[in-house]
Amino acid sequence: MNPNIRKKVLDKYNKKCAYCGKEILMDEMKIDHYVPKSKGGNDDLDNLLPACDICNHYKDSHNINKFKYLLLNIIKKIKKLYIVKVAMRYDLIEFKEFSEFYYERLSSDTTDNENHKP
Repeated sequence: MNPNIRKKVLDKYNKKCAYCGKEILMDEMKIDHYVPKSKGGNDDLDNLLPACDICNHYKDSHNINKFKYLLLNIIKKIKKLYIVKVAMRYDLIEFKEFSEFYYERLSSDTTDNENHKP
């Protein structure tokens, strides 16, 4: 992708992943399509988001609602692991529920964040 477009995408969220908020460098950044190309999305700047490798990989070609669903269910999957059950028994770990993406926190003045398009 054009280096100027890559810079614009990275700068959209202050050099942070639009999903988790982790700071990313230009050479680490993956460009994610908010609406996946496989679901009719395009390469317009307003459909492109900076993403870290982990978020980009986990989102895959899912739409944003499916991605949220996957994140909301991670804890259920983790808690099934025996070693995690042991750690929970001894209060060695605790879990925090997923609440919102980084881009949604930045637009907290929007009343309908679930359907907010960055």
